[in-house]
Amino acid sequence: MPLSEIIKVLNERFGTNFTDEDRFFFEQIREKATSNEQVVKLRRANPFDKFQLGLKQLLEDLMVQRMADNDKIVTRYMDDKDFGDAAFTVLSKAIYDSIPTENETSKPS
Repeated sequence: MPLSEIIKVLNERFGTNFTDEDRFFFEQIREKATSNEQVVKLRRANPFDKFQLGLKQLLEDLMVQRMADNDKIVTRYMDDKDFGDAAFTVLSKAIYDSIPTENETSKPS
């Protein structure tokens, strides 16, 4: 199931308004899980139903870790001027380069 489908299911079932931006969080969790040795061993040793049983706590741990990782980044960005300046420089350039100019958006395909 594509992660865009997860967003759709959650929005329909729970009345949430998750967007493609929110999908990125789930993608990060999937990436962490698929590279986690415990998760890989669990997958290789079990059918899907048993895999799900073993995965539940591991997935919760990965979500908490992801949240903590993000919190660490945000806290350091706000509290450490040198770190914040360096991150801002790189991020601002990446954002700038990702947005096409008026001329680029109106070019015929």
